[in-house]
Amino acid sequence: PIPDVPGLTVVLKDEIEKFQSESTLPGKFTAVIESESDKVGINTILAALAPPAPAPSPTKKGTAPPPPPDPGAGGVSRDSDKKKALKFDVEEARKGLKDLLFRLVEEKFKKDQDFAAEYRDVDVEEIYDNILGWVDFGYQPKNASGKQTFYKKAPFYSINELRMINPIDDGLFDLLAPNFTTFTTPGINVNKVAEPMLRALLTGITDEEVTTFYKDRDSTEVDGTFKAPEDFFKYIEKNIAVFKSSTTLDDLKTKLTKQGIQILVDEEIFKITVTAEVNKATRILEAWVMLESAQDAAKKKTKAPGAPADAPAPGGGTGGPGSTDATTTQPNAAGLRLLFMRES
Repeated sequence: PIPDVPGLTVVLKDEIEKFQSESTLPGKFTAVIESESDKVGINTILAALAPPAPAPSPTKKGTAPPPPPDPGAGGVSRDSDKKKALKFDVEEARKGLKDLLFRLVEEKFKKDQDFAAEYRDVDVEEIYDNILGWVDFGYQPKNASGKQTFYKKAPFYSINELRMINPIDDGLFDLLAPNFTTFTTPGINVNKVAEPMLRALLTGITDEEVTTFYKDRDSTEVDGTFKAPEDFFKYIEKNIAVFKSSTTLDDLKTKLTKQGIQILVDEEIFKITVTAEVNKATRILEAWVMLESAQDAAKKKTKAPGAPADAPAPGGGTGGPGSTDATTTQPNAAGLRLLFMRES
């Protein structure tokens, strides 16, 4: 049924009821809102789609967003100390993707003996090789088994394309897909991160430490959420044995920076999926949106009448997830900035 919208007149309500009673196209729709910042951007293994540069210092909710990346510098921040700043390293990002694939499969093997028996011969190296061959026009894949007959040679448009990568079947797709997004996210939200991604981020974390992490973070008695990125690092230094050495913790920070992964504590980017069904016909609408920042809201309040619109968000361009369009990047009345939308 059509939702009851506040403020409708009696006449309009009667018209809606009449329309519904006379309609010969009964159907239904579902709407799902998902966090995109608890996933890794699979397209960031391409230098051209490098993620935004890390902020020069930890930021809390309501503070200024990170500065835009310096074009041609691979995502180096434009601060006075940029010569000393760590740069995004595409090779390190690719190594991180390979490590993530191996860890996801390895952890699944430990927890699911049936899965381990069925996929004991799976070649994760070949999955990685074929993913890289799929997105990178200049990469010559090894294609060890010879079963990958087609390479797109362009970024992933939909995460469903993983199903076209050999040897990914339904079982492997269900394992891998929830951990990746085709959108270039600014980082991993540790207040939303799920167990597979947590284990991938913190190599060496034990089962007991994982359980304690979620018990502390999601406690119903006290607020255990992280208020700043540094709070997360302090927590793992104190509670995760393998990171109690300052050297090990610094190595983790360095690795994350080179892979283009920031630690976030606030959700900024969401994917909204609306699926409508009428009889056997299905229509899907997907939209990626960003919450308007406090800084953007302040600009709108102080901007003089007739002043030009703000420039598009960093990472401009059109044509797919991870890009923005000057016609769609302005926040609307709900405080949402539409980044990308598609129908199917």
